[in-house]
Amino acid sequence: MTAQLELGVTQRPWLVTEVDLADGLPALPAVDGTGQPVGGAFVLVRMFTEPVAGLWVTVPDGGLSPEELGRAAETQAGQELRARLIAAGWTDDPSGLPLRGVTSASRPAWVRGRDLAEASSVGLTAVLCTRGRPEGARQCLESLQRQAYPRLTVMVVDNAPRDDRLRQFVESGHFRVPVRYVAEPVPRLSHARNKAVAECQTELIAFLDDDEVACPYWASELVRGFIEDPAVDCVAGLIAPRELRTPAQQLYERFGGHSKGRGFRPMTFDGRQMGKTRALFPLPPFGTGANMAFRLTAVRELGGFDTALGAGAGTCGGEDTDIFSALLLDGRRMAYRPSALLWHSHRTTHEALRSQLYGYGVGLTAFYTAVVLRHPPHAFRLLALAPRAIGEVLGSGGVRAQTFGESFPPDLLAANRRGLVRGPAAYWRARRQQRRVAGW
Repeated sequence: MTAQLELGVTQRPWLVTEVDLADGLPALPAVDGTGQPVGGAFVLVRMFTEPVAGLWVTVPDGGLSPEELGRAAETQAGQELRARLIAAGWTDDPSGLPLRGVTSASRPAWVRGRDLAEASSVGLTAVLCTRGRPEGARQCLESLQRQAYPRLTVMVVDNAPRDDRLRQFVESGHFRVPVRYVAEPVPRLSHARNKAVAECQTELIAFLDDDEVACPYWASELVRGFIEDPAVDCVAGLIAPRELRTPAQQLYERFGGHSKGRGFRPMTFDGRQMGKTRALFPLPPFGTGANMAFRLTAVRELGGFDTALGAGAGTCGGEDTDIFSALLLDGRRMAYRPSALLWHSHRTTHEALRSQLYGYGVGLTAFYTAVVLRHPPHAFRLLALAPRAIGEVLGSGGVRAQTFGESFPPDLLAANRRGLVRGPAAYWRARRQQRRVAGW
């Protein structure tokens, strides 16, 4: 999912809203909830509750009419929307999409698939790893309490807690969905995730971050991914922007957001068929660590997360890419299911965004360094990927570069490239530190 319109640093705030085409298309107001004029909107389009498209539309001073929104939907996602409408029993109308909604004689197939998942006996633990962000953790927990999936348990992993606020909140709360508090004293996200893997008691384990809130069907759709394909060991979902209030949040979407072009089309990746070279090139990404689920046995068999990668390790990230690639290199299957939706609060300032993009660069090449150290023969495959990788990072035809535009701030791209250069050394330092801590 990438911003198709030119979002610039002088833009007004953008609306973030969602509509269900089964209920019809509304008009979009020209102001946000605070009364401030907006420059445009990101519209998540659902079809009988399932997310199927994301629209980027400009909003004029008088607002956007349903007819204008319908034309934008036709232009940007008409083929996908029409296919879903026809599958739900709509008779194709060449004059345009149904602005006043549609009815279905029976529950659409994708809703029946969710029904089957929710009727299953599979247990899922949703893991919220957090550190020093109690308010964000509370909002995330509140969204998990609204999940439709009936066999859900929540585990809060408090990473190197500085106080007891979160523990007290969890232990004194009265939750519809059971919540368990676990402390991991060693700072680093990968340590927190490995603690959750060790403590988990359900067949499936899912991870989300404390700057996200979950769609009510998030857990159901993750489980559905495993139910519909029993050979899948990992399911990754979609992350949409929760707000686009500041220029930095808009620019992050221009950088590709979390999906980096993966979009709303479900995909399955089979490590036995895709080849080891493809498994080492995650662009567009196979998924993201902020919205992923595993069969517990699989993530344990893979050895968990590399603790020299990830937030807090100096490598800034890469632990999610690493475990996805390890899974595929091991000949396993994973699925991308955009129907498993989370809303993410992007960083609000230019400085924070620059630091984030720097961290992305560090994490990517740190991941490659980890791969080569564990499996030296993969170095030759990485060399074969070099021309394509250079084209993605420096060229104008890559998946991400197509969304930048000439006005994308050069300091943000420079920070990302600077991180790419520093990733290998960062991984070496993180490994040495891990060995000192472990007394190797």
